[in-house]
Amino acid sequence: MARVALIDLPSDVGDVWNVRRALANSTALLGALVEFFSATRERTLLPPRTREAVILRCGALCGCEYEWRRHVLLARQAGLEDDEIRRLRADVVTDFAASELAAIRLASAVERREVDENVWSEARNHFDDSQLVEIVGLSAQYSLMCRILLALDIDLDPDILDVSV
Repeated sequence: MARVALIDLPSDVGDVWNVRRALANSTALLGALVEFFSATRERTLLPPRTREAVILRCGALCGCEYEWRRHVLLARQAGLEDDEIRRLRADVVTDFAASELAAIRLASAVERREVDENVWSEARNHFDDSQLVEIVGLSAQYSLMCRILLALDIDLDPDILDVSV
């Protein structure tokens, strides 16, 4: 059970997920995070498959089931197959395209706080500065969200209770 109240939100605010309902306890934080997350979902240069692979890898590393399940659905919409999704969780990512693999490795390094020259150079071979900043920002952003979800012990939403791969 969530550690804070889940505030009822009007249906016209977008997805009324438990995470948003919990964050509604601080309207300032909710508004800032909705804008922040909208930017990375709607206005970045990364291909959707790459974006979702990065998010899933961060969710797996953080051990955040809410983030993992929510983004399994989005990853499928972005074209990731269930076998690829399973491999992201298990850190068996060798069969991805070279650019996706570089992004996944960079995301993992960001989460582990181990970005070295080898990881950076590999990513640099596939992405420009804007995309590199987006991968790093996306990794940090979803690690932040995982920490919020875990600390507040947010319950899974009904639509992701049965999500599995």
